[in-house]
Amino acid sequence: MADTALIPVRRDLALKALHQVDALLPILQRQADDGTIEPDAMLGLLGRIRQMNDAAMTLLGDAGGAGDLVERLQEAVFGHREMAHR
Repeated sequence: MADTALIPVRRDLALKALHQVDALLPILQRQADDGTIEPDAMLGLLGRIRQMNDAAMTLLGDAGGAGDLVERLQEAVFGHREMAHR
């Protein structure tokens, strides 16, 4: 019974984390586009965002698909920055 009582709490925490990920990704993208963030800082933030995403997906029971959004953004951000430096 205790596990079923925690399901709504876990779902709520997971959704809050995913909303934070959704809010942080455009900010990070904008900073990358503007060149106002150092690559090391960007990697650190992407790591934290991925941790939040992974934890949220685990709470929702979809650990296999965790991190896809962050990986796509990381490729897009670094691909874009690499092209900008050429």
